[in-house]
Amino acid sequence: MLVKINLLPERSSRDYKGFFAFFIPLLIGAMLIVWSTTTYWHARQALSAAEHKLDALNKVVAAAGNGGQSAANGARPAVQRAAIEQYVQRLPRSAHFLFDRFVALLPDKKALLTFDYNRGSGVELTVQLSALQQVSDYYRKIKSLGFVKTVRLIDITSSQETDGKKAAGAARVARFHIEIDVSALNAAAKEEGGS
Repeated sequence: MLVKINLLPERSSRDYKGFFAFFIPLLIGAMLIVWSTTTYWHARQALSAAEHKLDALNKVVAAAGNGGQSAANGARPAVQRAAIEQYVQRLPRSAHFLFDRFVALLPDKKALLTFDYNRGSGVELTVQLSALQQVSDYYRKIKSLGFVKTVRLIDITSSQETDGKKAAGAARVARFHIEIDVSALNAAAKEEGGS
């Protein structure tokens, strides 16, 4: 009769249980740390961008010198226009060209209420026009510019409302978001500057 002889040590299944019991919680903990760090970083970036926009808006309001009243909320057009022009003067040369193009397309040069330029995300501007047809025409004119990628009409409101009803003949305030092809804008600005 033969007897089986095994000279290798016997492995127990406990070795694998110990491995999983140690490394699985460690892996979950590492994933939670990475997730929370990434979330925190994105929140900080969003907060920084919001603070930058708020600082720019505060500078425009301070430059307008209208006692804390927002340039978009009832300031006189001349003061408002001066505040916007001061803001544009601090921007790059291509933004000056862009501002001039958008103002030239308006039927009334005093109709521009706000102009917010951000090289990464484009331009957000608010205009006050007398009719919806003028808003539509302005939208088409902007879209036809060679350096404009996309135009988005954010909203249209009536500047004069009585008891929640729009008055006949009330001006329309339209907000646009415009994405710009920066290389085409620079080329167009350079072409006009050189000729």
